[in-house]
Amino acid sequence: MPGGAAVASSPIVKEITDKIEKAYSKCQPVVSKSALDINMTECNMVATSNSSGSAAAFMLDELCHAVQGGRLVNEIRDWLDEKYQLEFEEMFVGDFEESEEAGQKGSKGTKDDGLDSQQIPTDPQDLAILNGTSSFGLRGEFRLNIQDAESHVYVKILPILSSLTRNNREMLIQQLCPLFRLMAALSDERFGGGGLSEIDAMLECPLLMPSTELSGIQFEDLSATKQWVVTSSYFFATCWVRELV
Repeated sequence: MPGGAAVASSPIVKEITDKIEKAYSKCQPVVSKSALDINMTECNMVATSNSSGSAAAFMLDELCHAVQGGRLVNEIRDWLDEKYQLEFEEMFVGDFEESEEAGQKGSKGTKDDGLDSQQIPTDPQDLAILNGTSSFGLRGEFRLNIQDAESHVYVKILPILSSLTRNNREMLIQQLCPLFRLMAALSDERFGGGGLSEIDAMLECPLLMPSTELSGIQFEDLSATKQWVVTSSYFFATCWVRELV
């Protein structure tokens, strides 16, 4: 970890990072049997998707303001950069197969599945969403990527919103933009960062979204739950694009 030795050698810095860690963990919901939505139905899936994730989002925004205000020592900045970059990647980012592996996996797909051999996810659940074979039943596609851009990663919007795990729907998706905003502030040279090249992979990557057809004429035929997932996907995709701009 960058600055790890400095953090360990400074009791004050260590105390601050411990408090940040504790506060962030307190913002996370307690995982219970109900949070796993074992018996989740289409009716209560929408009903239980509320704003409980706003506490963590607010904390991330406050950390971003602290970075932009120049009120943090380098040791704490480095610790934040390491911690939350890893958090972001684990929560929201998916990887594509390498070109050779993608070609082999794509050849094993269904006939005329329409998948781009250069955009085959390593995550089998995300691949099922693209193929339309996921348990939730919404087909996805990669959208809003820059034309001719060779992206190696993508943002998991539909997989999170269609998850049967309540914590994902309520918590994770609300942290998407605040967490990226914090990463951008930590990378910004104006605030002591190493430059936006540290996050440039996210600037041109596609979003895993509901397919185009689902937001068109097929939308009216969807259940209330699937309509909520589609509209929520567009809402958070709009927030993401706004953040990039």
